[in-house]
Amino acid sequence: MGASDYAAVLKSFHVESPWTSTAALSARIGASATDPQSELEAFAQERHRAAHDSTHQVSNLSIGLAIDRLVTFSITLDSFASVGAAALRRADAAFLGDKDWTTSVIGVRRVKQRAADWAEYTENGTTAFRVGSDRHTVTMAAAQRCSDQDVLVVTDSTGQIIDWSVPAVG
Repeated sequence: MGASDYAAVLKSFHVESPWTSTAALSARIGASATDPQSELEAFAQERHRAAHDSTHQVSNLSIGLAIDRLVTFSITLDSFASVGAAALRRADAAFLGDKDWTTSVIGVRRVKQRAADWAEYTENGTTAFRVGSDRHTVTMAAAQRCSDQDVLVVTDSTGQIIDWSVPAVG
């Protein structure tokens, strides 16, 4: 998927400024993309060279960066598309009447690994909403509290994203 395709898909789900919105959402979920359009274009060029130029050397560093970029673009696309698709299925009048609706409604809920347990946080929360020793139990409880517009992000103790979902869509 090229940068123009990515932007077109987001616009179809009522994300009027795809690059600004992707940068903002990625920062909110902890997978920052400061210039997502340039990053996606560079990623596509690197992938093309690796696939079609037998002399192109792929470094371990570029593989690690590729994984981070894939996660960032996957989470943001999935979040915008899932929330937008759910609103479309509900025939939500606010969604249908506002070409930038999806950008403004996505919320973030987090489950973070801590030293001895897992903790659930609201987007701006600094105090754990719920704590438990089992990741699955804490994550499932957090998913039940998510609104129709929330993305649930699970991170390890270093802040690395290990899972995400938009629970309203399944």
